[in-house]
Amino acid sequence: MPVTRVVILLCALFLYICFYVSKKKRYSDCTKVTPLETIINHEITFPDVKTVEERLSMQKFGQILSKINRIRPVGSENHRLVREFIERELHERGWQVSEDSFTESTVVGERVFTNIIAINKPAASRRIILACHYESKNLDGFFGTIDSAVPCSIILNIASSLVDIFQASKADIAVNLIFFDGEEAFKVWTDTDSLYGSRHLAEKMARTNSEGCSDLSRIDLFVLLDLVGAAGHPFPQYVHCDSRIYDMLSKIENLSKPLFLPSTYGFGAGPGRSYFSSVIRDDIQDDHKPFLDRGVPVLHLIPAPFPPQWHKTTDTIENVDMKSIHDIQLVVATFLCQFLRISPSQIRSSPHLL
Repeated sequence: MPVTRVVILLCALFLYICFYVSKKKRYSDCTKVTPLETIINHEITFPDVKTVEERLSMQKFGQILSKINRIRPVGSENHRLVREFIERELHERGWQVSEDSFTESTVVGERVFTNIIAINKPAASRRIILACHYESKNLDGFFGTIDSAVPCSIILNIASSLVDIFQASKADIAVNLIFFDGEEAFKVWTDTDSLYGSRHLAEKMARTNSEGCSDLSRIDLFVLLDLVGAAGHPFPQYVHCDSRIYDMLSKIENLSKPLFLPSTYGFGAGPGRSYFSSVIRDDIQDDHKPFLDRGVPVLHLIPAPFPPQWHKTTDTIENVDMKSIHDIQLVVATFLCQFLRISPSQIRSSPHLL
């Protein structure tokens, strides 16, 4: 065999081996779950919590809430305006934003739904999801402030205020934000009349790509916020949640209490009641369900029992408790920092991102 042909064959074999090893590594990276012990063992200190609290302006939160807190059922003009506002805010803060739009037959005819997806580090192998739904239930005069304008505003405020801190993480984990469309039933809640956006996106993310990997397999944890903002309502641990994850919230809450705002409901600073008390409850149907059913670890942050304004026209800005929002927002943001193994007090601010 001529020498040149041997050289060509050897080069081809070498390139094939390099491609195979590279592909195998990418597959390994996208399916290798981050050890929870590594996350838990990352120490969060009071200066870290204080740094996060100083970043999370409640004035900024109020400005965001004023743009989202409007009657916004699927397909309405307000629904479009809220979607565009969320996307614009994220774009301006450096997040990579995309849409998952689809048309589906519903009990009230065909409807177009659009999930909003944002990510800070697309090249990262792993993901932590922070999610909520952004449409309001189709009821006359229903604003849906806790359901779910406040959760959306908390996520946007965190994304806006801590983007440079998240970027500084050395962990191979991206923060992935999802604003679901069509969580609410149009008529009566059933398996088919509810969770339109999350059912569609979970199915889409479960598909295996050319690297032998699915987007679902990249998720270390799926965190869902819902019905946040009512006074005096703690967040129990649900049966599907790993107690070690929930314990992280409890520890962060205890560390954060000196910064909590005094509450007439016994929450806040001091030894009173806790937002996270380890009371275990049965699962509640929500946007996490299509992901949980596919084996994704879930942390569901929703109060039980539900606040009295749930699905009533009294779910308005007048009936939210800004003190509770301040506290929950602080715990969730600090939890994200611990999950990403970041010490916020040691991160030098990037002025162009503030």
